[in-house]
Amino acid sequence: MEHHGISISESRLSEELNSRLRASLKGTSGLGSSDWLIETQLRTGSSDALTRYGERRTTFQTVHLRSSADAHCCFTESISTGWLFLLPTSSTEAALLCTGYQPEEVLAQSRLVAGQMERTSAFSTPVNSAPAMAHELTGPGLIRAGSAALRFDPLCGEGVGHAAREAYLAAAVLRAADRGETVQGLLEHYATRLQQAFLRHLLVCR
Repeated sequence: MEHHGISISESRLSEELNSRLRASLKGTSGLGSSDWLIETQLRTGSSDALTRYGERRTTFQTVHLRSSADAHCCFTESISTGWLFLLPTSSTEAALLCTGYQPEEVLAQSRLVAGQMERTSAFSTPVNSAPAMAHELTGPGLIRAGSAALRFDPLCGEGVGHAAREAYLAAAVLRAADRGETVQGLLEHYATRLQQAFLRHLLVCR
């Protein structure tokens, strides 16, 4: 299926964004203070602030591609005990996501993805990748976005797009509040928009 996309590691993306931010701040007196906090990652120990919808265990690992593998193609495979998602990150390596209670068993049954790989690293500790939503999307001086607000099923590929839209919406809320509009109404509008998007995602998952 033809699809244009870019794969980039979180650390590489953070470095790129920070370098551009530093360049844009040259000549200024420094960062200003703000009465608002936009939280994009839940603080350590606050995972209970999420409501999870279902149970889906996923492991991640780095694998070496075979020379015959197409490094410009992502591979998705569903089998009886789970599914595999192979995302090339260079001409020789790829990230492998494996969902299922026994990752080794899932990989052993693979007829497509396993044929693209030469060597694998150890499986990571399984994480719960089921869709989840924060109990509170907003609060006094607080707006949650990204994985601090919503967590989408990783197979859907919609998480990054939704996080970008949340950033635009959060920025619009702050601008409107700065103009003197009612803060409570703005926060309720923000939360409602995120809840509607998450409901659509759950319906698609079902």
